[in-house]
Amino acid sequence: MQPSASSPTPSNTRRQGIEHFTVAVNTGGQRRTVAIHIYPSQEAMVQAGQDFNGDDALSTDTQALVQVWSAKQNPQAILRFCHERMLDHIFIHEIIHAAQVIYRWTNPYVDEPASAHFTHYNEEFAHLVSDLYMGLREGIDARYTISKG
Repeated sequence: MQPSASSPTPSNTRRQGIEHFTVAVNTGGQRRTVAIHIYPSQEAMVQAGQDFNGDDALSTDTQALVQVWSAKQNPQAILRFCHERMLDHIFIHEIIHAAQVIYRWTNPYVDEPASAHFTHYNEEFAHLVSDLYMGLREGIDARYTISKG
């Protein structure tokens, strides 16, 4: 399986100090979309997550968030980051969460145990993670100067 091209959409919007862009990838023959929201503060990020969930169950020390839903059987994810926690290990951690959910929702064998899929043989999942991550980094690098450490 060949890696697919990932690229953030060229449009970029700001609303109330929140940066938005989208990473869309075609992995395994399916288009997967992740919305990236970058908040000016951790407090604003947590509040947005609580508003999305409809409750206040999120910890105030949350470093980043992944929230998902399915729109017309097309899984979507929102990754929420804040300026104080824009670190590569956090980006990778959240991309893996998003990829796990998206993969399981779009995999025809979703009723099988996860252990049947999350092995070193799963090229589709590996490409999904790397494609989403590269799209995220391209979008971040186009907007911010951040160490990759």
